[in-house]
Amino acid sequence: MTATDRLPVNTVAVIDLGALRHNARMLIDRGRGLELTGVVKADAYGHGAVPVAGILIDAGIRRLAVATVAEGVALRDAGIDRPILVFAPPLDAHGRLYADFDLEAVVDSAQTADRLEAAGASVGCHVEIDTGMTRIGVHPERAVALIRRIENSAHLRLAGVMTHLADAETPASTVTERQFGALERILRELGGADGLDAPVHVANSAALFPDAATAGRLAAAGVSGARTGIGLYGLLRVPDGHPMTRDVAALRPVMELRTRVLAVRTVDAGAGVSYGGTWTASEPRRIATLGAGYADGYPRLCSNRAVVGLPAHETTAPVVGSVCMDMTMIDLGPPDGALSGVEPGESAVLFGSATPSCNDVAGWAETIAYEITCGVSARVPRRYAEPGGG
Repeated sequence: MTATDRLPVNTVAVIDLGALRHNARMLIDRGRGLELTGVVKADAYGHGAVPVAGILIDAGIRRLAVATVAEGVALRDAGIDRPILVFAPPLDAHGRLYADFDLEAVVDSAQTADRLEAAGASVGCHVEIDTGMTRIGVHPERAVALIRRIENSAHLRLAGVMTHLADAETPASTVTERQFGALERILRELGGADGLDAPVHVANSAALFPDAATAGRLAAAGVSGARTGIGLYGLLRVPDGHPMTRDVAALRPVMELRTRVLAVRTVDAGAGVSYGGTWTASEPRRIATLGAGYADGYPRLCSNRAVVGLPAHETTAPVVGSVCMDMTMIDLGPPDGALSGVEPGESAVLFGSATPSCNDVAGWAETIAYEITCGVSARVPRRYAEPGGG
């Protein structure tokens, strides 16, 4: 622990390890025998890759996935010894690092395979097929040749065949249907998934809560693995009316973003709040200033839209005026109202397991929960707690 670690801070991200463990075990159970890969890229979606990886391994997840070589090396440096898949295809300078740090590579083209072979690296490879995501991946017409090439390579080893579903959250999606159709045609040409000495992994978090059509296609394709990210962190959303809505609701949010009240003041009718005076008091009001802003990862689009939890008072208060870099203002109501007792130093919850949730904040910010947790900045310390911990 450094001297900086002992200093008081206004804003912290509390990571509920019990919720994470619950979600991991729930997703393993829902996988019904699928080999799950726990996605810990982007510092585990802002939750802290190393402590999250330890919980996932303890819960029974056997493989981890990251976005970059640097993220994989950081896990190795922390003593993580499980298989680690790097999603970004390797560039020329990366080839030897995969072998040196025992990382698995995504191979999306013959050119990527060339780079790995030129490095003389002995590497496990997951061939990614672009069945409709249109991001990375080999074209379906060239997939079989690439898979056979890696199977016959002196250096490369086939560790998996994968694709990524672009619309798994939508029941009876025609996009998902087309993607499965493309994958099944490739697997038939290869002699079926059972003919591969490697897992076929397709499902993401949403596909672990499939409608009947998707469940049938997963089984028919012989899918043996799944990659789960947002579900682990308790933030998966499915459309209204989805048949798995109740099941998804059993996932528990893992991150709570807390801050403190810095100041409380009474303002007169007509007073503007924050830059530009975008909110004006219609009568005398109590305004609290919180010690968090967009530099901490609280979106500026929450200005005049969001609410903040006040746990000591078991209620919420609306955000008023523009969110600043380091501060946010909330309206406590009239000076003699129910929140007249709010004092500097009290805790305020920007998002957590109750209202407001991370998905609430994402809605106000016109984005998705992934961006909110990934955007919680490095100056916000992560505090790890078991259920009931602080």
